[in-house]
Amino acid sequence: MKRSFSLFVLVLVTLAMTAGAASANTNVVTWAHDNFRFSDRLVNQTCGFRVGFHAFGPYKAVDQYNNDGVLFRSIVTSGGGGYHFTATANGVTLETQSSYMIIYTYNPDGSIASLREDGLHFGFTVPGEGIVLVDTGRLDVDPETGEILFEGGPRQFLHGDLDAFCAAFL
Repeated sequence: MKRSFSLFVLVLVTLAMTAGAASANTNVVTWAHDNFRFSDRLVNQTCGFRVGFHAFGPYKAVDQYNNDGVLFRSIVTSGGGGYHFTATANGVTLETQSSYMIIYTYNPDGSIASLREDGLHFGFTVPGEGIVLVDTGRLDVDPETGEILFEGGPRQFLHGDLDAFCAAFL
């Protein structure tokens, strides 16, 4: 019994020392984001009218460094359901919440080695009609070329599938 207790204490001390070192290599920044802008050319050309987007809520960025102080990963997350988007046109406003993360990994020289997005960017719905625009899932992008390396989940906005979204404002 005494031997098991000693082993338990040793494991706890080791974990405490390891956790302390790891947390010292992490920098966390949180901020509130509030931005309104009109849609890009894709929506203007597809819908034939301007759509105003309002994005607001909390963001968190976590930079992780190795033991030599070199940045190796950054993780940016939206507010875990507290980040909001509205889209407004022709007197109609659609709303959605967002919960996603973007993960950057870095080469030792500081250049971006990989870029991944995960989660729900947005899922606009119309009462009684259902989903009119959804962008969700995983997306791996080549940081040098912008080429999509892997895609999982529906990405209507990314691929310009905006017919139902545009029709919701008419």
